[in-house]
Amino acid sequence: MMYDLVTAVSLSCHGPNLILDPLVEEESHQDGSLMVTYMPSRVEVTQLTITGEWSVSRIHEAMNLCISACSRLGDVMRSCLKEAAAAAADDTNE
Repeated sequence: MMYDLVTAVSLSCHGPNLILDPLVEEESHQDGSLMVTYMPSRVEVTQLTITGEWSVSRIHEAMNLCISACSRLGDVMRSCLKEAAAAAADDTNE
C-alpha cells in the first residue's frame, strides 16, 4: 500500500547560516549537515541523518526548515503528477 509521496531535503550548516539543498562547493566547507525524508500527508519523518556537532536548538531550527521545505516540495510534486496524469489521459482519449 502506498501512503504518500516521500520528499527529501538536505541542509548544510555554515557557521550561523543554514543552507537548504546546498551546492557541492557549499557541502565541501560545511560545519555539519542534516538530511530529512518526509511524508507530508502523514506528517511523518521517514529518515533523518545528521553529521557534525549541533545544539538541540539548532537541530530544532534545521528540522523545522527542512520539514517546511519538504511539505512545499510535496505540493509541487503532486501538482506535476496531476498535470502529467491529465496529459496522459488526454493523449489516450484522442
